[in-house]
Amino acid sequence: MDETEEELLARIRRAETSVAARKLRLAQALASGDFASLTESLDLSALAWQLARSGAWDKAEEVARSIADDPDERDEALALIAQCLADAGEAARAESLAVSLPSDPDRHDVLHEKCEALTRVARAFAGLGAVPQARQALANALEATAILEPISLWEAPSCLVDIAKVYRAIGDIGDARNVLHAAITSAMQHTDTDCTKIIRRARKELEELGQHVRLNEPGSSLTG
Repeated sequence: MDETEEELLARIRRAETSVAARKLRLAQALASGDFASLTESLDLSALAWQLARSGAWDKAEEVARSIADDPDERDEALALIAQCLADAGEAARAESLAVSLPSDPDRHDVLHEKCEALTRVARAFAGLGAVPQARQALANALEATAILEPISLWEAPSCLVDIAKVYRAIGDIGDARNVLHAAITSAMQHTDTDCTKIIRRARKELEELGQHVRLNEPGSSLTG
């Protein structure tokens, strides 16, 4: 039996109340430093993410690994911690954590966050000038994205565009171009708005890549 409009609105209100209550519990726990009241997997995942954002890496990972009743929530939290680590320049630790996560096509959200984490790891290594490590992280990201692609809509092509940008940053122009074409091919399999936006992003990156190549060709007015 289809739910009525009143039942739908009531369900939405209950969900909003639950989210508000969760945010309040998290805020109170962070303010007091007492996390004992947070026992639900969603609460612990949110706490782990907030701790990671503040740089409390060890505590964040401890909290994430304490999620025993929901492996997906636990591993998503660990992937988000890896992303925060990479964004903070802790590339080696982020990589170690990200590659330890499963690449299971039956766990879409975990796999997506792992792809994001590995891409950020590559970007972090590139920023440190560690090109070989960046290439290895990119290879890992591409491997995970290949598993994600058949079960995703916008997620895999979006990751591919981000991967291509890192290839460009380390000077691997051919790889960047190939990955951008793969992103367009993947996104064109779907007609939703997000994929249309990704196609535009990829085409813009290809255009900028072409300009970059032309400007750096021998004989260019900018290269002498």
